[in-house]
Amino acid sequence: MGDFPTRRDIAAGYDRAASGYTEEFAAELDRKPFDRDLLTEFAAATAGRGLVLDVGCGPGHVAAFLAARGVDVGGVDISARMAAIGRLRQPAIPFAVADMLSLPVASSTLAGIAAVYSLIHLPRGLVPQALAELRGALRADGRLLLAVHAGHGEVHRDSWYGRPVKIAATLFQTDELLAGLATAGFAIESCSTRPPYRFEYPSERIYVMCSPGSERGEP
Repeated sequence: MGDFPTRRDIAAGYDRAASGYTEEFAAELDRKPFDRDLLTEFAAATAGRGLVLDVGCGPGHVAAFLAARGVDVGGVDISARMAAIGRLRQPAIPFAVADMLSLPVASSTLAGIAAVYSLIHLPRGLVPQALAELRGALRADGRLLLAVHAGHGEVHRDSWYGRPVKIAATLFQTDELLAGLATAGFAIESCSTRPPYRFEYPSERIYVMCSPGSERGEP
């Protein structure tokens, strides 16, 4: 299996794979009614309440979906190439290069965070730090929508869209994910799973909607 790639490796891998990734995923929501329904619910909970951040924004399709439903949204991605593609495809939405371990926002300022398949690119040992960072960025009335792949262990790639990369994804069990969120101080509002669509990577998906919880304190 090997060591989990560094954050620099992940960024470089997405830079190299950005064109192929965009071609495959930029319109993926058109074929994912389950995901559209969850994002619509998230948009209803956050629209008009302040800035929402799409963390791990890729080519910007999730941010665009939210913006079309009245959400004041921006996006960040660890890959400079991905952020650039987001700006090109969605010029009305601000996109920046940033790591989810150190978000470029002040504490307790965001109305919402959508982290759709971004937490998976962290080794398990860094997941608590990431969840603390996400919680710290949210207002007390904010919402987090989190999506991950279900499973055991990790999946590693050394080639993607014909390019050499060092990419890995951590797979989660539902109980593990919910326990981690609770430990970070989040209050779980809903948790749902779905099997993969026939055109997707063959793993179950886990979706969690949560809030920072009543006892904020310091994350």
